[in-house]
Amino acid sequence: MSFWQSSASSLHSWNSLIKSSRKIQQALFYIPVETPVPHHPRTKNPFITDIIWPEFIHRQLLSYTRPGTACCFEIPDMASKKREAAYLRPEASWQNMLLQQPPNCIVRL
Repeated sequence: MSFWQSSASSLHSWNSLIKSSRKIQQALFYIPVETPVPHHPRTKNPFITDIIWPEFIHRQLLSYTRPGTACCFEIPDMASKKREAAYLRPEASWQNMLLQQPPNCIVRL
């Protein structure tokens, strides 16, 4: 078996394991925890706060200019078009993740 075949097989195995386990999906912020612990602080998703926020959300996209950003403050540009495309893929898993556990049930603006 070649390296690429074994890599694909490994990815499919991990994907199947994650999809079959509620506990793993909760730990990876894909689904909410069933019973939140009272008076326990919420846990922020470290993948979102440590990687997605600084590398993607807090960046000026190369393919799109966000309205109102030119006059108010400086937002650094994305590192590359290739990296931007990776974040914007429709199947990118971070787009289905919760920001925190347990998630908020009320949003106020």
